[in-house]
Amino acid sequence: MLKRSGYSRQEVVGNNGRIFQGIKTNWRYVMEIRQAVREERTIQLTLLNYMKNGTPILDFVSHVSSFQQGRWESGPLCSCSGPNYAEAVPE
Repeated sequence: MLKRSGYSRQEVVGNNGRIFQGIKTNWRYVMEIRQAVREERTIQLTLLNYMKNGTPILDFVSHVSSFQQGRWESGPLCSCSGPNYAEAVPE
């Protein structure tokens, strides 16, 4: 995904997914992702994002939260988000 996006590792590390979003990104889907993170539940969807040069791209986004019974005070055992794959938007 990093190579395809046009962003460098330094530009992406420490940022959230907003750097990939643009004018036609479905904000309802973005809010669904945020809600899933808050509710500690799994979500998968395809989101229209943008490469650094402005080219639209479809990202399959997956967020997974794993918890052990008797959850630790420090939070979830694992909470992972990110695009699993991306493909060009057909014209």
